[in-house]
Amino acid sequence: MTERCLGDTVMTLPLINLLETRWNELSFVAPGYAGCLLAAPNRRFLPAQKASGFRQDLAFARTLRQHRFDTVIVAKASFRSAWIAKLSGIPRRIGLASEGRGFLLTDTVPYEQNAYYAYSMLDLARPLGFSLKLERPRFMPSGNINEAAMLLDGATIGIQPGATSERKRISPEVLRLLVQCLHSSGQRVALIGGPDERSYADALLDGLNCPVVDLVGRTDFSMLAAVVSQLCLMVGGDTGVLHLAAATGTTTVQVFGPTQYKGWGNLYGANQVLVAHDGNVKSITDEQLIQTVYRALSASKEPKSALAI
Repeated sequence: MTERCLGDTVMTLPLINLLETRWNELSFVAPGYAGCLLAAPNRRFLPAQKASGFRQDLAFARTLRQHRFDTVIVAKASFRSAWIAKLSGIPRRIGLASEGRGFLLTDTVPYEQNAYYAYSMLDLARPLGFSLKLERPRFMPSGNINEAAMLLDGATIGIQPGATSERKRISPEVLRLLVQCLHSSGQRVALIGGPDERSYADALLDGLNCPVVDLVGRTDFSMLAAVVSQLCLMVGGDTGVLHLAAATGTTTVQVFGPTQYKGWGNLYGANQVLVAHDGNVKSITDEQLIQTVYRALSASKEPKSALAI
């Protein structure tokens, strides 16, 4: 499994919770970790499209047409997702006015790139007559917490060395210096990620002169969620795993390069966002990252009060 669509799906959690106050059963198309995130007894899942291409889009649209849906919320902000919804013949198609796809939708919702994306997702309920209360994503892991604690073996800080996109990956040299700095101050670090991130973990470990707990490729989704929920801090790029960690209540340090940090950064609580203003994550220095991590650790220890976001 990959973390395909995981971050986008985390951001839809407040919207889904709102929709389920009115409807008992919703149908979802959610590939990869996204489907694992949303899994629940009252939710029905349609098989996700396995390949892209015009013929595959037509076949998938025919599958959707067979279910005779009257409304679809196109949460994925891509032209192709709106195109498939149009091909499926679903009468009401609600989505964000982005990617030049407005003519494919019946209800377009304005999209502000600098708005927190979870709030943009909530806006998709407006055409259905919902009154909105802004809420951030929250997720309760279903995995065994005791097993997660055993896997962590005392580690309290997680680092994700990889990302699905090269432009979101922090330099392994910078992460290595961060790990060594944390170790010298008495912190135990765990490396977190899927099997496809093995090479990035190995690049970090190469030349590392202190022990870490290496969990890269060793957890399914359920255990991954349980593991990150037990950390006091999770560090990485703009990835689905970082969004998942924040949704479980774990403090995060997100490093941004080319993506919109105001829309996708967890800018609340003790969470910290570090931005490479030249758009290149690789330009972030170890000193910048170390300072940001210790700022997050300090903030996470402060007494928590009611938070309005």
